[in-house]
Amino acid sequence: MAKVINPLNSTEARGKVGGLVYNTWRGIRTVKAHTPPSGQGVGKRATSFDLIVQAGKRWATLTDTQRQAWRDWAKQHVEPHWTGTDKRLPGYSWYVRIQVNRQWLSQGYEDTPPRSRCMVSFNGLHLELSAPDFVARWDPSDSPLPGVCYATAFVAGPHSPGYHATLHDAVRDAIADYSSGEYDYFTEELGTFTVFLRAHNADGMPGTWVSATGTLE
Repeated sequence: MAKVINPLNSTEARGKVGGLVYNTWRGIRTVKAHTPPSGQGVGKRATSFDLIVQAGKRWATLTDTQRQAWRDWAKQHVEPHWTGTDKRLPGYSWYVRIQVNRQWLSQGYEDTPPRSRCMVSFNGLHLELSAPDFVARWDPSDSPLPGVCYATAFVAGPHSPGYHATLHDAVRDAIADYSSGEYDYFTEELGTFTVFLRAHNADGMPGTWVSATGTLE
């Protein structure tokens, strides 16, 4: 990390530009090289990648009729994206995404598209921070299907307090029971963390994204 004067020809700069992260901490303007998350998420990244590969292989074993059913279903459904802008996915991508969610829940594969949407939301999401862990809490009282909805957590960090983490910086960490209203994350590191949460049904159908950021000191 280096101290800077008039970063980017301005009195103050925050955020990532190219491979550098600009920030102001306690009145000190700094810049440092951006380093992606590493360490404790390596094994979980490998697990996620393996589940994606296996789902892709299973897609290849489906009949033409089954694959067409997913393509037709995809035309009627949009994917709630973490940026807040819904996106359309091809049938193959929907199939893989839902099967990976099902595998994390030990639900097995399901080769027909889901029938229900995931309508739950994370009301009042906030982080309670107390080293060596923090807890993400939300109000699950609006859940239409208590006990069969889940919260998948992705965690980015520790990162610079001035850096706006994206889902690409995060690692899938765990799945919590949505009706519990909380997700615990244990870490030996201090710093700023961003938690991305997404609800989904037991059949793997995902809902919308929410996020919260906090600092362990």
